[in-house]
Amino acid sequence: MTEEVSVLRGRGRITASIALLLLLSLALNAWLFVGRPALAPEAGGGELYVCPMHPQVVQDHPGDCPICGMKLVRRGVDSASDVLSDSLAATVALSPSQQIMANVAVAAAETGHYRYQLSLPGRVVPVEGNQTKVSVKAAGRIERLHVSTTGESVRRGQPLFEYYSPGIGAANRELLLAHSSTSGQKHVLVNAARAKLLSLGLTDKQIEQMKPPTPPSDTVVFTSPISGFVMEKMAKEGEWMKPGANIYEIADLSTVWVEGVAYESDLRKIRLGKQVTVSSSSHTTEKFSGEIIWIAPALDRTTRTLPFRISLRNDDLKLRPEMYVTVRLVDVEDRQVVLLPEDAILQLGERQVAYVEVRPGHFAARDVVAGTAEKGRVPVYSGIAPGEMVVVSGGYLIDSDAQIKRIGQAPHGGHGHVETAGVSQGGRELFRAPERHSGGDAAAHAGEETYVCTMCPDVVSSEPGRCPECGMELVKKQGTDD
Repeated sequence: MTEEVSVLRGRGRITASIALLLLLSLALNAWLFVGRPALAPEAGGGELYVCPMHPQVVQDHPGDCPICGMKLVRRGVDSASDVLSDSLAATVALSPSQQIMANVAVAAAETGHYRYQLSLPGRVVPVEGNQTKVSVKAAGRIERLHVSTTGESVRRGQPLFEYYSPGIGAANRELLLAHSSTSGQKHVLVNAARAKLLSLGLTDKQIEQMKPPTPPSDTVVFTSPISGFVMEKMAKEGEWMKPGANIYEIADLSTVWVEGVAYESDLRKIRLGKQVTVSSSSHTTEKFSGEIIWIAPALDRTTRTLPFRISLRNDDLKLRPEMYVTVRLVDVEDRQVVLLPEDAILQLGERQVAYVEVRPGHFAARDVVAGTAEKGRVPVYSGIAPGEMVVVSGGYLIDSDAQIKRIGQAPHGGHGHVETAGVSQGGRELFRAPERHSGGDAAAHAGEETYVCTMCPDVVSSEPGRCPECGMELVKKQGTDD
């Protein structure tokens, strides 16, 4: 029992140690990425040097970035303004050389009529009213099939099958008796016999052929009610059928429907009566013209798309049911809209953003509402005014710089106290921006107290503080000649 308790206590200590290490790691990361203030520049006029990759690194003399080691780039600063004001004002300032390096280009926003072409997927289906099922309404047996294969073309009135039915034969005899009657109720008897034959699925033409002097028969020939193609055959010769059984399904394909789907962002472009063109991969050089005849009242719950239908003439039968096609809508905006190059619009998650040059070398982000790109141009419905200078190349690099500045900048006080290039916390300087030293430079520190990072030996400082790369405390080391 004592051993079990000891084991449990040992496990508890291990778990507590792991939890403590995790907490210390989280605290260190929070200090590194949130708590560390930005490098503050020297106040007053003159020149500043910044890191192209880490804009928060600013100092008043040339050198290397303490984070990535890149050479700092010279940048002028107005003594009457704060170097951080651009970031705080949600703008990004780039020198001419930086704009060249980032391939930044601007152009004036133009207006015009936007001609768009929308391509949507579609599928060919038979017209519902042009489909019919040939069935029997009386019990009987199929004596012979005149059309025996699926896909055969048939004409209206063409014989389909011969059907033996005792029920139809009995009704046929009643009709002959009614016609031979000499009573005053002959007309009533004939109409009653005709009605019975109609209820058994016969047509007026078939009933006329049963009148005297035609002898009675239990077999009748059924014909096709429409011209078209046999889409399905559901019976065989000699098979007994029940009332209501289907024998054929026939479709007239001289006119077909194309069932398309539109996405939510394109709903305003789908209108009843809208003329469209349809193309298929089997007829690449041919276009089929039609119009939208129906739009679904609700979106499909699963695909979040809106179904619609197009009616097309198909006399040459080039469009077959279940064929996939492409539906194209071409239209022109009735009003003048702002037109921008496609690369000017940045898709940042759910936001659409464009950068505008508010003054030379200074860029601000604008939330915009843009449409669908067509031939490299995008209509912008709000957010940009005609004539404004918009960034059409390098926008993502500008946005990356803005994101880095927003993350790296700390609140900047204006009470007259200015830190030199370095990191300070609560008014106390933690370290002066250390420089990376080669072996020759290290000799200059011989005989002086220096502070180095045990994890990053090239980080050397003349004052205590923390390493700008890993955040560890710098270790005091007496410089000596090697």
